[in-house]
Amino acid sequence: MSDLLTILPKPVMAEDEYGSITVINIQEIEVAMPKLREATENCPACILAVLRQMEIPVPAIRSFNFTEECKSWWADFNEAQDGKYNYY
Repeated sequence: MSDLLTILPKPVMAEDEYGSITVINIQEIEVAMPKLREATENCPACILAVLRQMEIPVPAIRSFNFTEECKSWWADFNEAQDGKYNYY
């Protein structure tokens, strides 16, 4: 995990007068996301863990949707398992 935490830059946050928080360097983080995906073998849970530990607001990352990526990951996994296990 410590190696994964070095891939993304630390978020730079700004709060406006209404209390909304913005990630100032979101573009820099988005540019580093493909490297994180490669390092985690595109595992949604691993990516989420890195984002959370870096305190990067997950909704700010436009290229990452945990729910959709989990569905896709499980669909790929189940397709790869087709026929490998026969319990009958």
